[in-house]
Amino acid sequence: MKERWCIPPKTNAAFVCCMEDFLEVYTHLYDPLRPLVCMDEVHKQLLAETRDPLPAQPGKPARYENEYKRAGVANLFMFYEPLSGKRHDEATLSKRCEPGLINVMEVLLKFSGSLIPPMLA
Repeated sequence: MKERWCIPPKTNAAFVCCMEDFLEVYTHLYDPLRPLVCMDEVHKQLLAETRDPLPAQPGKPARYENEYKRAGVANLFMFYEPLSGKRHDEATLSKRCEPGLINVMEVLLKFSGSLIPPMLA
């Protein structure tokens, strides 16, 4: 198992400065009119078995065929408002990996209380 971290370039003051600016956002006080909403997304390939697995027996684990059938893609989104503790998870099924920015923005607007981001106003 590996843990992944952002390892900054050695002796790069510009990187450290940008990271400090980014982290400073989380120190702001909660403002319901301008909530801090974080979003994360992941796309996962869905797989189906091509044969029934052999059930476990005493001393032997269940055995599964290494062949599989592709069954589409699941798009998982999580919206989180760290200062209020609100969270919303959304899962969509798609044959394409990109569900479209409009769908994501609709969910974000519902989550944040129908606020219109400045870029869409």
